[in-house]
Amino acid sequence: MYSDASSKALTWTGGLDYQAAPDTLLYLMSRRGFRPGGFNTPSNGVPLPGYGPECVNDVELGVKSDWQAAGIPIHTNADIFYQKYRDIQVQVSTVDLVAGFIGTLDENAAAAKIRGAEFEALAQLTEDLQLGINANYLSFDYTQINSEADAMIDAATLNATRTTNNPPWKYGLNARYHLPLNAQVGDIALRANWSWQDTTAATLFGPADAARPSGTVPAYGLLNMAANWDRIFGGPLDASLFASNVINKTYLVQAASYYNEFGFAQGVYGAPRMYGIRFRYRFGAESKSR
Repeated sequence: MYSDASSKALTWTGGLDYQAAPDTLLYLMSRRGFRPGGFNTPSNGVPLPGYGPECVNDVELGVKSDWQAAGIPIHTNADIFYQKYRDIQVQVSTVDLVAGFIGTLDENAAAAKIRGAEFEALAQLTEDLQLGINANYLSFDYTQINSEADAMIDAATLNATRTTNNPPWKYGLNARYHLPLNAQVGDIALRANWSWQDTTAATLFGPADAARPSGTVPAYGLLNMAANWDRIFGGPLDASLFASNVINKTYLVQAASYYNEFGFAQGVYGAPRMYGIRFRYRFGAESKSR
């Protein structure tokens, strides 16, 4: 069985920068992206439909600034963006017991729009203590569903799963403390990072309706920590003691609902608490670099 296809498009990236002040930069960016179409792998010898290319136009407005509050140096980045998709490629989860197929197919939904904002700030509280924060907002909406072109594209299912792998809100907090030690001892820094993401939708196999418990991936936050000792006693050896998911949070990273077809759901859990130590040895000129 042989299939071929071709597609092409004009893409671009353009931008304007404005230095509003010595420490403040404003920028405006516009991009056009293109992703070619392709084919779904046949299942049990049954040919499956292909999918066409998608295009996206993007506009981003942002600011980068260095300033001070009560004598504390602060660096901030912020932006808002808008993306308009045409023929967006989506994964349609389906169960076809006649054809013997259970899985996902790539299909084209007619149109979608994404609006969002991003913010991050880094404050140097002291010479050795640094604190940071970041936050992201994402709004994803289908503006038109190509349900007439292919019966496997169901508007209710796509709308119910539009937040799958696209959490509406995310934020993070981080801190770094550099121990003020003699340079002959080496460079020792302690780090902590807290990240949180919003509730997202589960993958649905089959159409979304009131009788199907759709399920979700609940919101969760994770704490990671590390202690890094670079150039131990002035030598070429580094060591890093790390711990991920410090509070041993039990959390889902992915879920799928088979309730209407088989009466169950499944989920994939994230890694439990892990800790360990890493070593790095520098050879040659790298061992003398600062």
